[in-house]
Amino acid sequence: MEETIKNIKVIAYKGMNSNMTCLGFQYEIGKTYKTDKVELCECGFHACLNPINVLDYYSKETKSRYFKVKLSGEIAKCTSSDTKVAATEITILEEINIDEVIKTTEWWKTDNVLGLLYWSDGFARVQRGNELHNFIDKNGNYLSDEWFEWVDIFINGFARVERGDGKWNFINKNGNYLFNEWFKWVNNFNEGLAIIQRSDYLFNIIDENGNYLSKEWFKYLNDFHEGFARIERENGLYNFIDKKGNILSDEWFDWAYDFNEGFAIVRGSYKLYKFIDKKGKYLSDEWFNHVYSFNDGFAIVQREDGLRNFIDRKGNYLSNEWFMWLDYFQEGFAKVQRGDNLYNFIDKQGNILSNEWFNDVCSFSEDFAIVQRSNGIWVKIDTTGKLILTNTKK
Repeated sequence: MEETIKNIKVIAYKGMNSNMTCLGFQYEIGKTYKTDKVELCECGFHACLNPINVLDYYSKETKSRYFKVKLSGEIAKCTSSDTKVAATEITILEEINIDEVIKTTEWWKTDNVLGLLYWSDGFARVQRGNELHNFIDKNGNYLSDEWFEWVDIFINGFARVERGDGKWNFINKNGNYLFNEWFKWVNNFNEGLAIIQRSDYLFNIIDENGNYLSKEWFKYLNDFHEGFARIERENGLYNFIDKKGNILSDEWFDWAYDFNEGFAIVRGSYKLYKFIDKKGKYLSDEWFNHVYSFNDGFAIVQREDGLRNFIDRKGNYLSNEWFMWLDYFQEGFAKVQRGDNLYNFIDKQGNILSNEWFNDVCSFSEDFAIVQRSNGIWVKIDTTGKLILTNTKK
């Protein structure tokens, strides 16, 4: 997304080819160029407010040249952290030594630059030189006396900051660090909780008051899905933790997958799989050779003999018959394959669509599917099982 500001002038920096062309347009120092329309990455004259961003578009390795320019007229800015802008008018002021300008220029103090920056919770990120970062408010005041290796945008009142030693913390809008301890890594807060990693590479979850969600630190900790985060102990066993710090199951598993439609896939010690619900209960007593996540109320399960069926959220099998292969439902029907390699469709009540079985079938689309009969002819079939004999090509 972008925002357009009219009747503004600003100093910026632009890269060009060695012959002073940019995308085939020829420039000269001291001249002004105008156009009627402006849109970032589409039309208008482009430049960057932060000189270091110019190197993202014109590398020094390609013998590029760099210039200080004045943008005016109508200026489009990107509503993100990039300082690239585009204008209806540009004046090429002078050629510059890009390394020297990056090192010495406090570009954010230039007139009208503040109005073109990306703001989040009242603060914009600025970069000094090649590496150091800070925040400024809309009056141009620094948030912190300390400059950082990297800073993130503010989200819900906090921003991630990285020190030069590679340690992370959060800073609030008063410039105070959230925690006394600095961490190897921190994730952004989501619903008041953030994943953190200690220097020993173990993970935990912390709230905005600095409280740990769990007394135990984990080898692996994933984001929350449907109220639960997947965790791995140092012994390699998996479980889930909720947002109050409760472990879901008394049993720990060889592997686990994130929750989806109210169930998570877990793998037991014999490399067999089950579904577990949000109360820690198994969906069925049977362990399966393989299972696939729920989709539209049904999951695919595979027995040790390789045959497959659908199972619903109550643990009921959709069909009394087990199939060599089946696919997820599409427009109310799923493709199934029998042991004799013939195909058909099954609906969500477990009914086989057609009395005739086919050499091959394609999924339903707009109430029709294409099927190949035993004679090799492709025809259409509707949702009632009626064949439309049109000699349709696949």
